[in-house]
Amino acid sequence: MATSTSTNTPPNPSSRIPTEREERASIAVAHELVLHDDIPLLLSPDEWVETGAVEYRYGVAHPETYALMLDRWGHVAQSPRKYTVTSFIGVTLGHLSRATNVTHQSGPGTGFFFFNSRVGYWMLEPVAEEMTVVSWELLAVPEGYAPDQWPLV
Repeated sequence: MATSTSTNTPPNPSSRIPTEREERASIAVAHELVLHDDIPLLLSPDEWVETGAVEYRYGVAHPETYALMLDRWGHVAQSPRKYTVTSFIGVTLGHLSRATNVTHQSGPGTGFFFFNSRVGYWMLEPVAEEMTVVSWELLAVPEGYAPDQWPLV
């Protein structure tokens, strides 16, 4: 998986584990926004997709809902913060991996997300024998963006 350098300011990450109540609230909001239905449609069994690439696909496919999430949580592209749209989408992908046919592996953050040494890469099961990796860095250029920028803010 390719990585790049950037001048982005990393967020101030929180190492605190969410409480059970916070976890339930997150699941409820994801259901309210229909993310549990919409996000798996952005995945396939033949590609590992970096969380940032999933977020980009979601923002393009559902711009109104993405704008609501930006209003609620913001994005590290706007300013450093502990919890962002990217965090929420990652948490939702985690819920999906525990309850559905979404599977997970860790890899490096790329492009704009380079400051994260480990991020999620997601795929639908059953996993194909041959697969590709779709990182934000690899997706950005064909979409017309510099990999070290985040276009959806």
